[in-house]
Amino acid sequence: MIGRRIKDARVKAGLTQTELAKVIDVTPQSVQQWESGESQPRRQRMRAIAKALNTTVQNLEFDSPVAMSEDDY
Repeated sequence: MIGRRIKDARVKAGLTQTELAKVIDVTPQSVQQWESGESQPRRQRMRAIAKALNTTVQNLEFDSPVAMSEDDY
């Protein structure tokens, strides 16, 4: 589940939902909805989330850790 992986990566990064929301320019409610599975972020937003959480879109979508490059964000 993407929401669970976003939450795990956010917690690992030491960010609150509000802090992540500010970094990626969304509301804290959006972050909460993604993490709870009520909705999913769009692809462009996934790139911003991945970059903010120092991970890759692939890891957030499929739980597949890989070496990061600029193209992965």
